Amino acid sequence: MFGINGQAELRRMSVGVIGLGGGGSMICEQLAHLGVGAITAIDFDVVKEHNLSRIVGATSEDAAMGVKKVEVARRLVARIDSAIRFEPIDGDISERHVAEQLMGVDFIFLATDTMTSRHVANAIVHSHLIPMIQIGAKIDLRETKEIESVYVAVRPVYPGRGCLHCAGLIDPYELQREEASEEEREAQNYLGLPETIDPSVITLNGIGASIATNTMLMSAVGLAKRTLLDHRLFDARFGTWLTLQGRKDGECQWCSPSQGSRYGIGDNAKLPLKLTQLKPSSSSRPEPYGKSGLRRSLARLFRRA
Repeated sequence: MFGINGQAELRRMSVGVIGLGGGGSMICEQLAHLGVGAITAIDFDVVKEHNLSRIVGATSEDAAMGVKKVEVARRLVARIDSAIRFEPIDGDISERHVAEQLMGVDFIFLATDTMTSRHVANAIVHSHLIPMIQIGAKIDLRETKEIESVYVAVRPVYPGRGCLHCAGLIDPYELQREEASEEEREAQNYLGLPETIDPSVITLNGIGASIATNTMLMSAVGLAKRTLLDHRLFDARFGTWLTLQGRKDGECQWCSPSQGSRYGIGDNAKLPLKLTQLKPSSSSRPEPYGKSGLRRSLARLFRRA
């Protein structure tokens, strides 16, 4: 689509994907078809029967055997393009040995909807200046259990343009509630009802994954415009997009240039990670960023922000 130079640029890219459920599995599939150089994929969960309606590449045998989602994603990517270096990380983004695997990538996709994952990923983005897009799909219910809204969220989080904290998308009370692992899992329930089996939202996930991956692609080849980096909500019932006004707190501890901020200080930033025993990582930490031209393309956008 973009010629030899564009394809070569994608081959030099290293991309991180946090969460390999419906949205994350689709992102991995699209990244594989685009032909990126490396994918670091993170998830601690296994495939379950009710996941099969949305996880690309998962089978009923995977659900019966409790196969890890990272293994399903590895298998999917290898089938599409065996030249891609795929690093499966079976773990939680809030653990240091897992978070460190993202600090050398060129781009991050966040495809979970817990406050904990948002908090940690947002910190990595702004301390290490790595662009990210968070996606999510949600069905809101009224008290009568009737559907009130069905929507998809696509939230680019680029250095210099505010962060998830500034946008009010990281609730400190929810962060505290999610300290228990079971609470984190419940937070990813599409309907928000603990006893309800999640409906098929593969069409919603497909919209979010495609918009997010396209945003990365346009950025990588230098065609992205400023409006592409706006936070947007897609109303699936009406087929309309709502663009949200960006927010940037001049005193934010993560994304502002104020004194004491952790913006751009790299490994010197104290990330909001769990106090767990350090585990050996399954692979060496990715090489420092800068190998691809993506950051040069994005630098022009940052200056115009």
